[in-house]
Amino acid sequence: MVADIVSKREELEAALADAEAALADAVVDAAGIGTDREAADARLEKARSRCRQVRATLVRLDRAKYLSCADERDDAKINQVVVAIPVAAQAPGHGAERTQPPLLRQTVCLLALTLAFLQYFYFDVQLQIVSLPSPIIVG
Repeated sequence: MVADIVSKREELEAALADAEAALADAVVDAAGIGTDREAADARLEKARSRCRQVRATLVRLDRAKYLSCADERDDAKINQVVVAIPVAAQAPGHGAERTQPPLLRQTVCLLALTLAFLQYFYFDVQLQIVSLPSPIIVG
């Protein structure tokens, strides 16, 4: 099951690279002098929607991989998520929902790392203070 997801991911990454190359060509064509603006804009929009479509499918594949790690018995649900490729382009608001959990995890990890560094720094300073010679001379 995981091997299928990996091979599908490789295929989708190759398709994304092709779509991004087509998008770059469309941008260059649209920027050209003397080109038909309506046709160039239509081609550009089509290339953009293809890129969004492949990226959305990659996100669904990543979710399916996450689901397969969480529950190996539910293969039918995973296959439905992986096979379903959206025909229409995703709405712009959907991207923020998909990036929220990784962003939260990254923020928590950064907070933990910062707190660990501050604790290390505090202990280091305390050890340096303890190792200083005492200003009080006991005679």
